[in-house]
Amino acid sequence: MTARSLWGLVSAIAVAGAYALLEGDSAGAFADGVGITGAAAIVIISTRRRSGIRLAWWVVAAALVAWVSGDQGLGIEELVRGSGGGPPDPLVLAAYPLLGAGLFLLSYPEAASRESGVPASLGLMFLGPSVLAATFLLSGPAD
Repeated sequence: MTARSLWGLVSAIAVAGAYALLEGDSAGAFADGVGITGAAAIVIISTRRRSGIRLAWWVVAAALVAWVSGDQGLGIEELVRGSGGGPPDPLVLAAYPLLGAGLFLLSYPEAASRESGVPASLGLMFLGPSVLAATFLLSGPAD
């Protein structure tokens, strides 16, 4: 494991640990901040990649933006109407197929082989725990 990979793993664990310590609205705001920051980081970093793999990462970033936008919309709906749901639901639901499409594109051998010889399984090995951490962050604390 390289120093860069170790730093990324430690950072992900620290973010998940910080989220676990938060409660209520601050936890939701933190999760949305992580989602938007993650999407921005994906777009910035993926611009350095070749076009075959860049599209896959942009689809993953779009999934994060859809999720956070829907989550913010649901929060506004809850404040205005007293209950969540309604118009923002399609944004949240759109995140799932987008994320699935992004993962599929990342695992597509042709795109992965153009990424300087890095096998697809290596990228997915690091993306899997990241998706798990994001799911933990975005799902909210268990009641």
